[in-house]
Amino acid sequence: MGSNHKQVWVKVNAPVDEGVADLVEALNMFPALMTTESSQGDEQSPAWVYFSFGREHWQELAEFTLGHLGPCLSDKLGDQVRVSICVTNSGVPQGELLVRPGAVSDTVDALRALARSGRSSSMSPSSNGMAAPSTSTIDMVDPPIPAS
Repeated sequence: MGSNHKQVWVKVNAPVDEGVADLVEALNMFPALMTTESSQGDEQSPAWVYFSFGREHWQELAEFTLGHLGPCLSDKLGDQVRVSICVTNSGVPQGELLVRPGAVSDTVDALRALARSGRSSSMSPSSNGMAAPSTSTIDMVDPPIPAS
């Protein structure tokens, strides 16, 4: 049953792995970004966070992820992070941020600075520039299932 009520963005508290709490918090500083899943990884596997962006249009997600977030993080952190878009078997596109072990703190700092810079608020469906750096990719995969 659909709703005719106007929808607004609110940030919701949710339990996350302690090792990615600051990362999830930093990503949620971007007004139109909503984190959906995360894991802190371990000494050999990366931390990861899945997210949506905008009003459920894949173009907004792609523009923000590949045209903004990916290039900015790549400039600051190089190969310590990977930003991509994946499409689940159910057809839902989502952004993915992978952070190498030991690089979470630097990534949090970079995300906070980027969110505070105001450059993120200029990202809208009418913005230009979809060029993606080599560290940004589009994958057709299901997200990993977090361990219970």
